[in-house]
Amino acid sequence: MFSIFCEELELDSSLYRVDWERQLISLFDDPQVPVHTNAWQAFDTFVKSIPKDELEPLVAPLRRTIKGTGSPGQTVPRFNLPKGVAPTVSIIIAGLTTGSNEQRKNAAYAIGDLVDRTEESAIKPFVVPFTGPLICVATQATTYPPGVKTAILSALASMLERIPNHVKPFFPQLQRTFVKSISDPLSIVVHTCAADALGILMCSQPRVDPVVTELIGSTHGSKEEIAASFVLALSYVVRSASVHGGIGDKVGETCVELVHEAFCESHEDHYMQAMAGLVASLSGNPQSLKSVVSTYLVSGTPASALCSHTILAVLQPEDVNYCISPDDTLFAKLGVLRSVVLKVKESAANEHPAIARPARDAREVLKEMATSRDESLAGIF
Repeated sequence: MFSIFCEELELDSSLYRVDWERQLISLFDDPQVPVHTNAWQAFDTFVKSIPKDELEPLVAPLRRTIKGTGSPGQTVPRFNLPKGVAPTVSIIIAGLTTGSNEQRKNAAYAIGDLVDRTEESAIKPFVVPFTGPLICVATQATTYPPGVKTAILSALASMLERIPNHVKPFFPQLQRTFVKSISDPLSIVVHTCAADALGILMCSQPRVDPVVTELIGSTHGSKEEIAASFVLALSYVVRSASVHGGIGDKVGETCVELVHEAFCESHEDHYMQAMAGLVASLSGNPQSLKSVVSTYLVSGTPASALCSHTILAVLQPEDVNYCISPDDTLFAKLGVLRSVVLKVKESAANEHPAIARPARDAREVLKEMATSRDESLAGIF
């Protein structure tokens, strides 16, 4: 009946559109097939009845409704059926290409939400209609505020995580877009999102050495804050490369040289944390870091904030959500674990908070390791 109503309605219904949109989209998650099927037909007719230049106001409520539909980690029944996502496309594209900055932001987030709530086979037909405009807006991002850029990067990252094979034709454009966004002059949040997205992309790329070389070159030629973001991206790319056997020896040596340079210079906290993450990402090849560990991270070496951050990052990697075994650490594989523990105890007592604070965090991680069944740290604390 609602479909007929939309087809025949001649009066202005703009005041009620948001309510109708919310109600119908919410029914897409109904377990009863007749319910979500009829809701989809009604919503499809409803969207088609609206002039294209009046779709933008529906973008934000659409995004909020999609986000509130379904359970975390679960797909929405109606989205999973053929053309299930189709009625939302015209609204999202209108917001992304002709909407205000707020509407562009919500349109981008809506794409990510749809990807997370739709089975791969059902979202496949809509990859090109969504990815093309996202990249188009991203390449013009100098005219948009950080919120829009972040939303676009988030949507592209979701697509790379969930449906990388379907996004594969866009890999070269995405790589250029992410690298360019890392050097965004206005927002560290954009830098971080771009670095994360580049790392996700590299999980699907067997050859990462050229990207590593490019990032290292950009690090040398950038200001401190942007250089830190390139180092962060570098750590994510190196970590992702482990899926394909790791980075080449030559670029690995260049990464280690970059680490040595960082220890010989003075840097801000953000840069040091990024560099510490790079060391953690390189620790899959312990011998490559032997000179770094013996020169800067063992007992008796000069105390530094970078040292404390690096030890913490190695002991507690970002991609691990559990306490790793002492024997699995870079330091144990190099035979210097007890010396590194002594270094942590020295740094934790340092009078400079920048050195002591991360060292104390590392000490707590080591204490947790010491209480496990592993006896390699017995008697140290």
